[in-house]
Amino acid sequence: MKTLRFFIVFLFVLNCTNDSPLALDDQLANNVFSPENCTNDQPKARLTNNGTVNHSLKIFDENSNVIVSAFNIEPGSTTGWFEFDPQEVVFTVDNDTYSDEKVEAIMENCMQFDMEIGVDDALVSYDITTN
Repeated sequence: MKTLRFFIVFLFVLNCTNDSPLALDDQLANNVFSPENCTNDQPKARLTNNGTVNHSLKIFDENSNVIVSAFNIEPGSTTGWFEFDPQEVVFTVDNDTYSDEKVEAIMENCMQFDMEIGVDDALVSYDITTN
């Protein structure tokens, strides 16, 4: 009997929603991940320094030209977003005592590359997202 009551309540709640679950999924897919949310914004990157010493960030293009450079990023700070043309790039992070760390990525319009230096002064995470 409890199962029957639960089933009836479940059907009642299901029928009272304005949209079906499939319609909500379609709506999310159309709104959240749609190209309309991005207006061909250039790719961008930033660095958060949670370490104990200053760090530097350089971004190189596919021809090894420096397209972005930021020096003396202090502990506890986050750079602003650096924008650049869509292309394959190499991100390098280093400091006076630690050899540089490199991450390669193909950055397209509307992509963000967010990097974090950890308490051990090494690159601990990076995240590529589409905005």
